[in-house]
Amino acid sequence: MKVAMVCAGFSAGEADQLRRAMATFKLTGGVSKFKDKLVGGMVKNGYTSDFAERTFSQLGAFGSYGFPESMPRASRSSPMRRHG
Repeated sequence: MKVAMVCAGFSAGEADQLRRAMATFKLTGGVSKFKDKLVGGMVKNGYTSDFAERTFSQLGAFGSYGFPESMPRASRSSPMRRHG
């Protein structure tokens, strides 16, 4: 969410909303509502429109697979947890 805050000027609260949208992407597809703010904020801060669009696409791709797939497993139990 640091990308959203540093590159696009999101507040901490807005970045947290984006994080939550990524976590529920498969259920709600809610990341798309952040596109205009993220891309517009990045362009305003000197990034090219193409780079901003690609960054958003990467966040969306991560939200649709990587984030939801990695987070539940990490929170269930650690593979380093001792049994016995």
